[in-house]
Amino acid sequence: MELTLGAEGQGTWVRQTIRRVDAEQAGRIFGIKEPPRWGLIWGLGPFAFVTYPLAERLLLGVEGAAGLTHVPRHDGSSEFRPSAQLHLSVHWAL
Repeated sequence: MELTLGAEGQGTWVRQTIRRVDAEQAGRIFGIKEPPRWGLIWGLGPFAFVTYPLAERLLLGVEGAAGLTHVPRHDGSSEFRPSAQLHLSVHWAL
């Protein structure tokens, strides 16, 4: 069995476009058009990875991570939110 501990960071660029059924009508009557929004989502936290041999070349991997994610909001502000991940995998060693 092998255990790996570490820290990871990530950055993701996101873009949101809202499409409404009445967008043309709202634009014509009220002069409103929904602009596209974009932002960067940053995250940082610790992780642990365990590899367990099932057979000579067949390995089972389990990875768990937790941390904080900095998320932009629709009004231009941003907030920190907790995040967590769990990955299960089967590896074939060459």
